[in-house]
Amino acid sequence: MLFNLGWDEFEGKAYLAILGKVLVFLLVFRSKLAFDRFWSGRGAYGGITGACLQMVQDTSVFFDKDDDDSKECRAELYRLALACMMSMTIHIRKESTDIMQMMESKEETGDESWLPPADKASLELLTERGLLTKEETTKMLKAGMTYPTICCTLCSQKLKDGFQKKMLHRNLMLDID
Repeated sequence: MLFNLGWDEFEGKAYLAILGKVLVFLLVFRSKLAFDRFWSGRGAYGGITGACLQMVQDTSVFFDKDDDDSKECRAELYRLALACMMSMTIHIRKESTDIMQMMESKEETGDESWLPPADKASLELLTERGLLTKEETTKMLKAGMTYPTICCTLCSQKLKDGFQKKMLHRNLMLDID
């Protein structure tokens, strides 16, 4: 035989060796992709956490006035920043079973909300603890899966209101931008 590939010993089972090597390669490749996705998601979550923390620190530093309205605006910004963080954490921890449960409940009941019961309970707990008002919770429950976006929008609106009332220094807006 001109080319001896060393498969004589397998006698008809060479495909198993090739298949085994291909499967091992694909398994390692898939594991590496999953690990890379996990770390990129973890990095993005860390970036979100850092941005919320930086906004709270900047809010503490760049408030021009210290009257009652400014203190109330600052407290609202702190509350909404923490609510943004908590709503993102709730949203990120969804399981595929929760997503399937949302789709099934939406089809069966015709409910406006796409939230699984666990998420509804978490948002209601945030309301009980004072991080969200009843109106904000209602907006988020109707929004469905976009409730972190709604929460961030509420926070940015409060920030804009404080800036328009000249409570916030312009450097805060430049830094948060």
